[in-house]
Amino acid sequence: MSFCIILVDYAADLAIHLPERIIRNLQIIAPDKTVHFSAGIYNMQPNDTINDAYQASDAQLYLNKQQKQHRSS
Repeated sequence: MSFCIILVDYAADLAIHLPERIIRNLQIIAPDKTVHFSAGIYNMQPNDTINDAYQASDAQLYLNKQQKQHRSS
């Protein structure tokens, strides 16, 4: 499953902790399930379009997924 979260006026230093918070909350909701989560986080710049931000965060997401695969093998 893939999804996108767009945060408006949300501090970038807080956004990096958001995936951990999502995992903790999912574990509370479904403690018998295992949750794996990769995220791509990008802080939009003034001249960025939504597409620019989406592409940058998507690239970061796939980089994070690759790093997790290398660590687990």
